[in-house]
Amino acid sequence: MGDYLRDHVEAALAAVKDHLLSPEETATKVVAQCNQCIAGSIDNVDVTQEGDTPGLEEFLWSFWSGFLNIAEDDASMHDRLARILAALKAKESQGCDGWIIWGEDSHWGELPLFGPVSREAMNGWNTFLQGKGFLDKSTPRVHAVLCRDLPANDPVERMFSQSRKEWLNINAFLAKLWALDIVDEHFFGIATMRMCLEPLSVQSTERPTADVGGHDPLEELQIEVAATWIKIAGAKMYLLGNPDWKANQGAPGASGGTWDGADGYHPDRWAHWKQIFSEVAQGNWRKNVTEAAQAAVDAMEKLERDAPSA
Repeated sequence: MGDYLRDHVEAALAAVKDHLLSPEETATKVVAQCNQCIAGSIDNVDVTQEGDTPGLEEFLWSFWSGFLNIAEDDASMHDRLARILAALKAKESQGCDGWIIWGEDSHWGELPLFGPVSREAMNGWNTFLQGKGFLDKSTPRVHAVLCRDLPANDPVERMFSQSRKEWLNINAFLAKLWALDIVDEHFFGIATMRMCLEPLSVQSTERPTADVGGHDPLEELQIEVAATWIKIAGAKMYLLGNPDWKANQGAPGASGGTWDGADGYHPDRWAHWKQIFSEVAQGNWRKNVTEAAQAAVDAMEKLERDAPSA
């Protein structure tokens, strides 16, 4: 990242973190930094070249990455971040004339590149395991740390604990954006249920364990993630219907292993999720997992009661 780009991105992110600025004021500052970055980029390239707007992709990718890092690290910022995104969308016609990203016209109203950057953030909580500091998740202490039963004492444990928090936070944030109609995240919603909950058959939730720590901590974390989507964006998931899902959305709407019905969101699939959550809530899992599963069941039942009758 060049110095001119880094300076503009850092200034934009500083505005995001500045609680003295309203979301609208923050959005204005972000737009200004983006425009200055583009102007500086044009000064450093052949302005007659064809293609994307110089500097735009670089600024947006770096800015959105930093923006989502804030969401991962601090859940208390989620409301502010959501309002900033809404304010940026309202800047649709401001300073975007001639914007081209990846060969397509664009503007702030589309939150350009937010989707691809979000997709990178949703690659999974344990990507850092490919590097140094691998932690043996099979030990009782590590299991307890990952499941939030014990404080993390050493640097590697703290790294895992932080990663757990970030994974839950990014899912909660994206679910919130969908619930607030700021960004349509139905793709991540169904993909999460497919990958995090559906592989867990009802029968597997009933298996006895001599030790409450006998479950895979990653499996437990994924149950919490699935419950997070239900609790925050359950209304969207319950009411959304798409009979043509397989044709226009592809594999993420298909079965995650224990569902053999319609692709995409469907009332019967909703009932299947609820059954799995119910079994987990009554099963031999760690307290934070059973509580998350029960909270998901409670949220689902409330939505069912409150839904308008056909």
